[in-house]
Amino acid sequence: MTLVFRIRKRYFADIVQGKKTVEYRKDSEFWRKRIQNAIKKGGIELSETNIVFPEGNEADAVFVCGKRVHRRLVTQIVRMVTPAFSEQGRKDVDTPYCWAFHLGEQFVIGVASKTRGMKHE
Repeated sequence: MTLVFRIRKRYFADIVQGKKTVEYRKDSEFWRKRIQNAIKKGGIELSETNIVFPEGNEADAVFVCGKRVHRRLVTQIVRMVTPAFSEQGRKDVDTPYCWAFHLGEQFVIGVASKTRGMKHE
């Protein structure tokens, strides 16, 4: 159950340091399908707007910023009313509802061949 996020440098650093614990994405068909595919592998249905992953069965989030990669566990996914964001946030999440991905501990695995040449942080 892996979700991949392309992310800006400034937010990437905050996630790596553990300062940013929630990642928001617009409520779109694109993200709905990605969430559905990720949770389906864990035997969870997307009928809920609040998905809590059982301990030991969390999804993993891969954050990519250029050639830098960082992984965290996703402990919860919530569909919610889009909060008041900064100007850039409003451009990125321009829908009335959004998905909030709550991030847990860093997730460490061996370097996969697909990410060869990338710097894991």
